[in-house]
Amino acid sequence: RRQIGFVVALYAFDGQGLDLGHTGRLPLNLSPGDRVELLQNVDQAESARGGWLFGQVVDKPGVMGYFPEAFVEYEDEDGTGAAEVGVWEIVYDFDGGGMQL
Repeated sequence: RRQIGFVVALYAFDGQGLDLGHTGRLPLNLSPGDRVELLQNVDQAESARGGWLFGQVVDKPGVMGYFPEAFVEYEDEDGTGAAEVGVWEIVYDFDGGGMQL
């Protein structure tokens, strides 16, 4: 296995009884604030299609599973905080009324 980055859980995820539709693929339960090491075991195209990631909680080595990408935030490269991946701050009001595209 090769480490490919870290994410931090924003929300609790309880995958107990969840059927991921793939034999042998188990969910990984998360608590808010859990730091999760992402693992190379997931094909990137598969992850992009389904919105699921594969990893292990840093404080629980050996416990691995799948969890929804929407429940986590990516860390930046130096591990000091969450990276702003696809996150934008709105700083101006915009009214597109009457605008033709």
